[in-house]
Amino acid sequence: MKTTIYVSNMSCMHCKMRIEQGLKQLPGISIIDISVPDKTVKIEGEIRESDAIEAIRNIGYSAELKTI
Repeated sequence: MKTTIYVSNMSCMHCKMRIEQGLKQLPGISIIDISVPDKTVKIEGEIRESDAIEAIRNIGYSAELKTI
């Protein structure tokens, strides 16, 4: 499954690293692609979107599913 999550309060490389480290703790994610300028986190793997969003929120960032 491919998912894009919008993180409105991600503003720097430190934010990117914190989110990436948090998501790496979740089982089932095979690819993580984070863009600070776009404020997006793209993930691929066998994980529910809600679990990834909850993990990002637990780190302290806002997170919502990005719809096209």
